[in-house]
Amino acid sequence: MTCPSNRETVTAPQDKTTFRQRLQWFGLLFARRDQPYLVLVLMACMVGMGVFYWRHAAETGGLIDIDQLPSRTAQFQVDLNTADWGEIVNLPGVGPSLASQIVDYRQAEGSFSAVEDVQLIHGIGPKKFAKMLPFLAPLGDER
Repeated sequence: MTCPSNRETVTAPQDKTTFRQRLQWFGLLFARRDQPYLVLVLMACMVGMGVFYWRHAAETGGLIDIDQLPSRTAQFQVDLNTADWGEIVNLPGVGPSLASQIVDYRQAEGSFSAVEDVQLIHGIGPKKFAKMLPFLAPLGDER
């Protein structure tokens, strides 16, 4: 068995069919008589897409400049009688341990009758209560 030298080239046997005939056999090339119809169909599709885009772009009102939208604030209020630990811990000045104390107090003593009753919990004084007050929802008769 001998290996071909660098000067020899090994080629695959050539098929007698042309590239054009192979494309027609796979259906990738259209006959000359079909090509004008194909061009008309493609142009009609492009015109249809243009009309569709033009009509729907007018409905959306164009682009929106996000930087010029008015700012919005979210209203966050916590009802001390129904809030769980995760909601209470989001109050300003309230950490995980203080939130646990509030939940434990509520379970032991019952519902708060007024928002001011939260000051009965050790660690919540007048200053901390003043920070929390805008975020506390009115309770029972306070509504």
